Amino acid sequence: MYNNPLKILLIAGILLCITNWCFAVGDTTRVYFRLDVPIPEQDAIKKLDSLLYIDVINASQELLIIGYADHLGTNTYNDRLSERRANNVKSYLVSMGIPEKNITLVTGRGEVPRDVELPKGYAADRRVDIVVLAGKKAPTPTVKKEIVIPESKTPRRAISLNTTTVFDAATIEVGQLFVLDRIFFHTGRHVVMDESLPEMERLYKVLDENPSVEIRIEGHVCCVHPSVDALDLDTGELMLSVNRAKFIYEYLIKRGIDEERLSYEGFGKKRPLRPSEFTQEDQDMNKRVEIRILKK
Repeated sequence: MYNNPLKILLIAGILLCITNWCFAVGDTTRVYFRLDVPIPEQDAIKKLDSLLYIDVINASQELLIIGYADHLGTNTYNDRLSERRANNVKSYLVSMGIPEKNITLVTGRGEVPRDVELPKGYAADRRVDIVVLAGKKAPTPTVKKEIVIPESKTPRRAISLNTTTVFDAATIEVGQLFVLDRIFFHTGRHVVMDESLPEMERLYKVLDENPSVEIRIEGHVCCVHPSVDALDLDTGELMLSVNRAKFIYEYLIKRGIDEERLSYEGFGKKRPLRPSEFTQEDQDMNKRVEIRILKK
C-alpha cells in the first residue's frame, strides 16, 4: 500500500506521536462512544455530519482513523473494541461519500494508559481520533445544476392559494414548480404548525377542483451536508425532508385526493436555492416544500 518513502516516514511519525498521545502532524478531531459500545450513536453521528458539512472532513483529504478504549476490560477485549470503533467510523464516512482509498490507516490502539485507574473508567478514552493529514486543501464549493425530469422553463415561484388560477390546467405547464411559502413546520420535526392548516386546506381545494392535475410533493431542508438529510426528531431518522413531504401527501389523501395523483420525495439539501446559508433568510429559502406539476 505504501510505496512512497516520504509517506511511509510521515505515517510512521504520526504513529509514534500517537503512542505518546500527541498529534503534531495534521488536524485531529475526536468522536466519543459509550462504555462497551463500538457503533457511533446519535451524538457521534451528529458530530461526523457537522464535520462533513463544514468541510473539516472532505473527499479530497487523506485520513487516519485510530480507535481507543478505556482501561476497563482485558487487553484483548480493548484491542478488539477500539478496532471495531475505528472501522465503524470508517464505514460511516465512506457511506457519506468519503473515498475509501483516502483512508490510508484504520487501526485500534486498545486502552489508553493511565497512572490512576478509576472504577468506572475514563469517558474521554472511549473514542476514535480522525487525523486529517496536513497539506490537503478543501475543494472550492460548487453549485450543482438541478436536473429534473420533467422540467419546465417556467421558473419556480411562491404560490398563493387564495384562488385556483395558478393551477388552471389551461395555464400551468408540466414540470412547473411552486413553492408553498405558507406551510411552516416545527423546528426539526415533520409536523406542521397550526398556522399552516389553512394553506394545506387551500392546496386540497385546488386539487379537488382540478381533478386532472397530478403532482409531486418535494421536501427540502437547510443546514446539513448536501449528501445527508436532516434529523427528524419525531422519528429519529435522517429523513426530515422526506417525512415533511410525506406529511402533506398523507394529509391530501385523508382529505380525499386520489393517491394515484400524488407522489412525494425528499431531497435533503441537494437542491438549495441559496448555496451559502450565512443568514436566516438563506436558511429559510432552502428549507421549503415545493409542488411539481407532473400531469395537467
